[in-house]
Amino acid sequence: MKVFIFDDQTDGRIQQLVERAQVEIVSTHSLYGETLPVERSLFDGKAFESLAPVDMLILEITEGNPDVNYLLAQAVLQQKPTLCLYKKNREPRDLLNYLIKRGTPKCITTHAYSENSLANFVDRFLAATTLLPGHMEDTPSIKFTLRLTPQVDRYLEYKSKKVNRTKADLLRDWLRLRMDEDEEFYTKRDKVI
Repeated sequence: MKVFIFDDQTDGRIQQLVERAQVEIVSTHSLYGETLPVERSLFDGKAFESLAPVDMLILEITEGNPDVNYLLAQAVLQQKPTLCLYKKNREPRDLLNYLIKRGTPKCITTHAYSENSLANFVDRFLAATTLLPGHMEDTPSIKFTLRLTPQVDRYLEYKSKKVNRTKADLLRDWLRLRMDEDEEFYTKRDKVI
């Protein structure tokens, strides 16, 4: 498996986490060679097939950047599993709102990270996309019955049609978001689970 990383925020932490998982990293230079001028955007005028050798992408999207937008568009068009990370309390609202409004494709996963949770998100993404030994796939496999009030059901029905997702996916996304924001869960996880 090969991963492309775009990260100008974590001082190389994402790359270190991917290297630790022994997943091959595809660099910009290996995609385009050494001839790319430094002052140009990484993807100006490049062919759409440029990400063909890449199996998945990890993008740090906290700061607006045309390269991130290009990569994200290519990931959606090519249905490449993509992890979009942004710093907690600094979400790129325009980009996230656009994705939500259009119905986030199943290949795109977004998470707000902190120093404590970054490794967990990267590890979970890699485990789900590469099926690393010793990790469980992050796909729903546990059946759970939930009784809703009619008002909550109407809201879920309305929201699911608006964003073109199932009610179950909406609830899973909401629970994942709450879980991602729960710092105590990640710091005490090994002791609790």
